Amino acid sequence: MANPSHVSRVLSLYKRILLLHRFLPIDLRALGDQYVKDEFRRNKTAAPEEVTVFMREWGDEWLSSDPFGEILRRMTRKPRPHQFFGLMGKRSSVNPQITRKRHKINSFVGLMGKRSQEKPGKGLI
Repeated sequence: MANPSHVSRVLSLYKRILLLHRFLPIDLRALGDQYVKDEFRRNKTAAPEEVTVFMREWGDEWLSSDPFGEILRRMTRKPRPHQFFGLMGKRSSVNPQITRKRHKINSFVGLMGKRSQEKPGKGLI
């Protein structure tokens, strides 16, 4: 019979991998889940030296870190205004952009989309 602590570690690793697969697209998740199930099933009756290699390759390096912490940190960080400057264009305090407002009080857009300017005092009729 296997050591209970070893069985616990294997089950914990198996559950963590399947939990990480929840973040994958549905087709990749199904493929990954099936692959993991097959791998763990094949190595159920492996020799002890093969088990140590299997556990090292599957878990020690990348699962020992906290992958959920990084995901949560990215999701909960506050947006910073300087991140959006690339989308809006660079700000320059030397040459501020001057926008001219159009006064559309005395203008009329015809059926063809052309704008005709009225002179004050003259009507359209």
